[in-house]
Amino acid sequence: MKHNILTRAIVAAGCIAAFSACDEDAWNKENLDGYESEKKPTVVETREYTLTDADYGNIASLSANKALAEAGGYSDQLAALPNTLAFTGDLNPEKLIPAFLSTQNFPYYILNDGSYAKVTYNVAAEADPAVTGASSAKTLTVGEDTYANTVWESHENYINAFAPSKQPSRYLPGILKTEFPDAVSGDYVVVTYDMASQEPVFGNVGGGEEKPEVFEMTSLLGDVTDNTDYEICGVVTGICNCGFTITDKTGTVLVYMGNGYDGTTYPIGTQLKVAATTGAYKGLMQLKNAEITVMGQQEYTYPTPTVYDRAGLDAVMNSINDKSFTYVQISGKVSVSGNNVNINLDGDGTAVGSIYYATAEQKALATDGSEVIVRGWLAYLSGSKYCNIIAVSIESAINPDAKTMSRAAAVTVPTEQQNAMYVFDGSRWSAAADFTVLNPADYTAMGQTYGNLSGTTPATLLPIYLKDKYPYAQAEAVKYVVYKYYDSASKTTTNRVSKYTFDGSAWTAASNLATATSQFVKVDGEWKFDPSVVLTLTTSRNDATSTAYYTACVDYVRDIVPDGAKYVTSYGNNEYWAGASWYQNNIDLRPGKAREQYAEGWEGYDNDQLVETMKKRFVEESLLYALTKLNPDAQTNPEVDVFYTVNFYAYTGVTTGPHAAKYRVTGPGQFEFVEVKWNM
Repeated sequence: MKHNILTRAIVAAGCIAAFSACDEDAWNKENLDGYESEKKPTVVETREYTLTDADYGNIASLSANKALAEAGGYSDQLAALPNTLAFTGDLNPEKLIPAFLSTQNFPYYILNDGSYAKVTYNVAAEADPAVTGASSAKTLTVGEDTYANTVWESHENYINAFAPSKQPSRYLPGILKTEFPDAVSGDYVVVTYDMASQEPVFGNVGGGEEKPEVFEMTSLLGDVTDNTDYEICGVVTGICNCGFTITDKTGTVLVYMGNGYDGTTYPIGTQLKVAATTGAYKGLMQLKNAEITVMGQQEYTYPTPTVYDRAGLDAVMNSINDKSFTYVQISGKVSVSGNNVNINLDGDGTAVGSIYYATAEQKALATDGSEVIVRGWLAYLSGSKYCNIIAVSIESAINPDAKTMSRAAAVTVPTEQQNAMYVFDGSRWSAAADFTVLNPADYTAMGQTYGNLSGTTPATLLPIYLKDKYPYAQAEAVKYVVYKYYDSASKTTTNRVSKYTFDGSAWTAASNLATATSQFVKVDGEWKFDPSVVLTLTTSRNDATSTAYYTACVDYVRDIVPDGAKYVTSYGNNEYWAGASWYQNNIDLRPGKAREQYAEGWEGYDNDQLVETMKKRFVEESLLYALTKLNPDAQTNPEVDVFYTVNFYAYTGVTTGPHAAKYRVTGPGQFEFVEVKWNM
């Protein structure tokens, strides 16, 4: 059944009496002295409400909505609603919100029939595909059988973790392909695994004594090319917080192990065989995705360093190539900013030295304001002036006897749980670009006891986390942060994904949410979507909406009505066929002014007939035309009649009173006149 609904807001706007049919008590009141109706007026109200985070979970849990989602094929989207906190895709708020309004979670659920609820909610505006896909990511925890069978290929000599020689990036794509054989392009998985900071030492299980492999340096690093696989035999000659330098007979490059690398894993002087792929980074080459075999230990004698002042570094910045590193020495005053340890050199120029991914030990030796001498490998350039050096030694420029960097042997480090986001491109799994997943250690560092974030902590802590994790980020950088979020209302913990952008100084959450408001009416005890609209055309000359409607009314008379231009004044801003004025934003019903404008057009009308004709023409023709022209998106609703109610003002020469006309939407952008209430 379709119900005719009149929006109660018409009463609130100008205190205009509502339209009504014949009163069944009218005869009794007219003819029976002292008659009082026993009927009580029904109180109808209009309430405004904004959905809370918990409400989205309640909407998703309702059986009526689950049935709609199953029938429509969008159950997965509905299940994700408590996490996305926004209507998107097939999630139609006009279909899903009504069931919620009938529950006790909606504070106005007991409103009477005829009452309205204007509900504001989140909608996804141009959703980022990465956020959408990652929000529904599956999870995988690498287990013991996988470590033994796939990573270490042994049930005797293995650990329940990856290690420096067994990098996760080499094994996880294959592991994921086995675990998710039906994956489709765009699927995401959060992988949890354990990582050892150094190589395990296994006993000799074979019963015999194997002849050790002879270590002999290669002669490759002086002339490597990009994106090529190499097997390098060399010696560890430098350590930083993201890897180590390896030197063979012809050159030195960085073996990149990732931010947070433990420098004690391979002490300086460790002989290694490294199977890895080259990659160009900021003008120089590095090795990535390395498989590492420890071959032994030796002493290493460093070459005589090239000493640079500021002018010298300026010149160097223009000559960095994509080959190996150079061993250098600089001296100056330390300036510490967050994780950045910079060395300000003497002399003219712009170049600044910077200790690349400084370790805790290096930071302890290069404190803010101290004068130091730094020797190490000149590596990558940052920005327009920072020359990064992988430090080998740091000593005081003032006190030569002060402590320098230690080269102690590696110590045993326990494994640590880590998380990573992987994405499937249709053929293979790979680490998702620009994603970072919070690890247990990150929650601990943030002071979070339960290994998750809650309430407003993401907005507070995640920008700090990103600033610390990516100290060299450039403006317009983008990162997707995946974290566990605890919702106290639903008492559930889920993975959330937030997109952040960097403006050069701070990380800011990039919201893809917008808000929208829909109107619902209660009919026969049930809430239904009702897009009925109430327009109030004020007499303010600054009201753009009123001016637009009255302009359309004047245009109708001038352009469509026969001889209509004769009814329009010389100013062009008002007419006296129906009385519309976009200068005063009202209708002028003064008979004298109408005759003054076009007497021939009103010949044969007395004043009362003239006014009644203008009133009829305004509501049934010119205002109807304006509604159709200015509301092309108006739509019908199969469950309720949709009305547009227009409150307007008319000037009689004595008063400017408020009046109301009601129109029914009959099709897309189409209206029909229903009735008008003149208060005059």
